Amino acid sequence: MIRTLALTLLTVLCISSCNECNVNPGNYTSSGGSEQNTNLTLSADNSFILKHDNWQPGHYEKRDSTQSNGTWSCSKNKITLKEDNSTYSAELITVGANPLGLDANSKAIMFGANTGVDYLNKQMFYPDF
Repeated sequence: MIRTLALTLLTVLCISSCNECNVNPGNYTSSGGSEQNTNLTLSADNSFILKHDNWQPGHYEKRDSTQSNGTWSCSKNKITLKEDNSTYSAELITVGANPLGLDANSKAIMFGANTGVDYLNKQMFYPDF
């Protein structure tokens, strides 16, 4: 009886802390360079919207736009975005010294080098304040 109760308590504690997510739902933006803009919205219902715009210099009004939707999940600081047949991995990191004037302790979402999508590769997404 005591063993069963201990195992049940351990299971409940693990469910609430082992899958802890340190990522807050919200809007994140990449400062990926000039002539492009990428926004990531992580919703509380675990859906996401990823919007990317790019344009030729001086021709923002003629920009090309793409949008993808899917679901997101996380475990601690590891983030996974899933859409149709694609999965993208990222990590919540501490920004550190930066040219944007953000507090060095701010958190941002950083994608790896080989996402399969050029505008995500090595990109850091900062929370919109």
